[in-house]
Amino acid sequence: MVAVLSIIVGNVVAIAQTNIKRMLAYSTISRRLHPALGILAGTSQGLRGSAVLRSRT
Repeated sequence: MVAVLSIIVGNVVAIAQTNIKRMLAYSTISRRLHPALGILAGTSQGLRGSAVLRSRT
């Protein structure tokens, strides 16, 4: 639940930014939390998806 809220808040704050560096920082932070959702799901598919996302970054 915390990961989902962090992703949503990070994206909303990124949209509201007028400074490009801050916008990129907030969107990067929220993007880095996507693998956490797969891990927290606890399923084999979620874990595989997290591994794929982590290998691409």
